[in-house]
Amino acid sequence: RAGLIMAFLLSVEGIFIVYSRTGLIDGFMLLFGLAALGFSWQFRKERLTGKRAWRYLVLAGLLASLAVAVKWIGLGFLAIVAVITILTMLTDRERPIDLADLLVYSTTCVAIPAIVYTLPFVANWQTDFWGSFIEWHRQVWVIMTGFEATHPYGSAWWSWPLLIRPVWFYYENTSSGQIVGVAGLGNPVVWWGSTVVLVYTVEVILYTLIFRGRSGSQIIPREQLAPVVYLLAGWAVFYLPWILIDRVAFIYYYMASYLCALLLTSFWLGQALKTKSGQIITITALLVAFLIGCAFAPIW
Repeated sequence: RAGLIMAFLLSVEGIFIVYSRTGLIDGFMLLFGLAALGFSWQFRKERLTGKRAWRYLVLAGLLASLAVAVKWIGLGFLAIVAVITILTMLTDRERPIDLADLLVYSTTCVAIPAIVYTLPFVANWQTDFWGSFIEWHRQVWVIMTGFEATHPYGSAWWSWPLLIRPVWFYYENTSSGQIVGVAGLGNPVVWWGSTVVLVYTVEVILYTLIFRGRSGSQIIPREQLAPVVYLLAGWAVFYLPWILIDRVAFIYYYMASYLCALLLTSFWLGQALKTKSGQIITITALLVAFLIGCAFAPIW
């Protein structure tokens, strides 16, 4: 249920539509990153049932490496894979960490990412590779950290979950008085709904932790709490660092966090489908999201 709802939400979500139609690279990063999260969680499930399941970790590391190779922000996916893996092995009471575990872990989370990231540069610089490699990264880092320009479409980090300032991809005020444009604008119903879901998810986690063990205190089954925390952590990894970055930023920096928020939204809507009233609420919400998507389609 949650998977189908997620696919539906993505199909009526404007910012992903605009980015895919424009051919920008963020979609590839999100594809690789989302697949990496899925395989890392599959590794956790298999490992805690007594299996080694290293193939899932290798796939997760490879896909996270591809995400990093697309954009540096993809490091967040690699960090999540690395942390969830080490926590899984540390909490595995059936089988303590051994040398083979450490070898596969270091290969997956260090060696493979280094190789995947470096190979494209090798194809471009045949001579003085390391000098060119270091200088390129130095220049990019200086530009990224020292960029002081402003931009009319720039927006503050706190405004992203509220969908306050989108980005015009194309804008023309024609002689006939018509305004023609393409806007990187999210679906308001889906976007604001995901923000409400984030607040609700934090409340559920805190409530569960505070009232742990008391009868009737569970809002969701305990085995489902871990993946909910996992997705909320994914949202935070990509969102909270922007609080510390003092440079012009744009709403599309929120896309990786937004993906995690949409997964949480899909999960809770899937849970709601288990009750009669929840079915009415969910179907109504999806229908409204679809109608709003149709209304915004001309500028997407």
